[in-house]
Amino acid sequence: MILRLWLLRSKSLPISLTLADFGAPCIPWTSLMLLDQDLLTAASRLETLAISLRSSTMSSILTFAQCHLPALRHLELHDSTFFTERQHPAPLILHSAPLLRSFSVSWCSLDLQEFQVPWGQLTELSVLYDAGYQWEPRHSDYVDILAQCRSLV
Repeated sequence: MILRLWLLRSKSLPISLTLADFGAPCIPWTSLMLLDQDLLTAASRLETLAISLRSSTMSSILTFAQCHLPALRHLELHDSTFFTERQHPAPLILHSAPLLRSFSVSWCSLDLQEFQVPWGQLTELSVLYDAGYQWEPRHSDYVDILAQCRSLV
């Protein structure tokens, strides 16, 4: 409810938003749906969005990625799930983010091949994964993605 009030008061101003659960118990489904609606409402004003949630929770609020995100310049997605509880998350599919230049992602079973991000326009990319005994990617898994990131500095 506080987020919604803040979004209303900010009117048409650009927004930088950080969402983090810091190990809190699971967020109720109804709250996730309200959060998802708030993100959809503010999507056109988002300049910076940093999300640090459990992978299952994060997958529930990625609907904003289907919107046109004309102001989004920086996106961070970090899985805060405890290692023993980790699941394979839904991939990020960004439909339109023409100003996105910086992308940071850390996920337990990170398969960037499934992500649809405007790799070619990124100037900054940070990728962190926890390679446990259950999933061990090879560095070569990222070569195709890095080849698409022609603007990295």
